[in-house]
Amino acid sequence: MENLRITENELVTDIVKKDYHTADIFNRYGIDFCCGGKWPLKVACENRGLDTAAIIKELERSRVRSTAALPDPHSWPTGFLLVYIAEVHHRYQRMALSQASQYLEAFMAGHLRQHPYLAELANCFRQLSGELMARLDEKEKKLFPYIRQVTRIYESRESYTELLLRTLRKPDTTLPAAPGAALSYFRLIRKLTGDYILPEPSCAGQRVLWCKLRELDTDFIQYSLLEYDILYPRLAEMEKALHAAGNQEYRT
Repeated sequence: MENLRITENELVTDIVKKDYHTADIFNRYGIDFCCGGKWPLKVACENRGLDTAAIIKELERSRVRSTAALPDPHSWPTGFLLVYIAEVHHRYQRMALSQASQYLEAFMAGHLRQHPYLAELANCFRQLSGELMARLDEKEKKLFPYIRQVTRIYESRESYTELLLRTLRKPDTTLPAAPGAALSYFRLIRKLTGDYILPEPSCAGQRVLWCKLRELDTDFIQYSLLEYDILYPRLAEMEKALHAAGNQEYRT
């Protein structure tokens, strides 16, 4: 089992290199963990007027990861699937996009001359962030409420199906057939970062940025599978079944 203990004499950069999740704690307290972070943790905390023991506890908590496996999402009720996507993946993406943007800007500030491709990476990331944020808001405000309504009607099996279908307003947003533009942006980011493989040598700031981008990419793949392989096909099946039931009621 990996040793999660952190000592006050460890260099800040070494702590981050061991586990990039600790960068979020240092960032929160304004402690430089990149090229200017080659100070013992105790000294860095004292310079910021922070309690070293308290910071160590936060750092160690950030390194604990859950290994519990989730059940097969194909078996999840639609209502739970919607909540899980919104509360886990959408919430994570909003947080991760903001964090990655901060780390990217900070790394660019000191390394753009050394790595000119960072300008293209930053531009691609801004477009990706705009695309994802717009989609998240659209889904939560329009598409997901509609899916909840369809699910309630489908599961109720009431005799007034046709009436409910006629009064149900379908959102004016097009149901995406594939991740589309966001996937293209991720492909370019993978190309620019060499599939997130760190060059040697690399500083802690680059290590954190690459890991954050890879983590965001991985989450997007998982999130896309839930939506495009499970949720949207399920919606199409429910709509088809309800329309067929409505037509049958109308004929009888």
